[in-house]
Amino acid sequence: MLAAQKTKPKQLHMENEKYGRRNWTEAERRSQVTAETRQSFKPSGRLFGLVAIIMIGLVCIVLVSAYSAQIRYNINKINKDISSIRAEAEALTLTLDRERNIMKVESKAIELGMRYPDVSEKVFLVNTNQEDEAMQLAKQ
Repeated sequence: MLAAQKTKPKQLHMENEKYGRRNWTEAERRSQVTAETRQSFKPSGRLFGLVAIIMIGLVCIVLVSAYSAQIRYNINKINKDISSIRAEAEALTLTLDRERNIMKVESKAIELGMRYPDVSEKVFLVNTNQEDEAMQLAKQ
């Protein structure tokens, strides 16, 4: 500070110009501050890149969400088809069980002209190897 006070005014003026210093008036300082702030709010390349990356990320999120919604819709549709097919299979199983009933089979056979055999129509099978089988079991 003492050195600056001892220097001559002309030298001080030359030093200020050399180093870009200047004695600003209040109005000049205000205009300088507003000009600096105006420049600082101008969008730069980095800001534009950042905004572009964020927008691309949001678009990707929307696309992935739409794709997952489509897949969920297809899964629900297939599950609905599976449940209807299972219900149909169960109904067919019940129908088959009803048709397998001995009473139904007998009534259908009578409709087709079948009848029970008489005693004279019955044939009895006789196992002639019965003795041989008994002997084989005894040997073992």
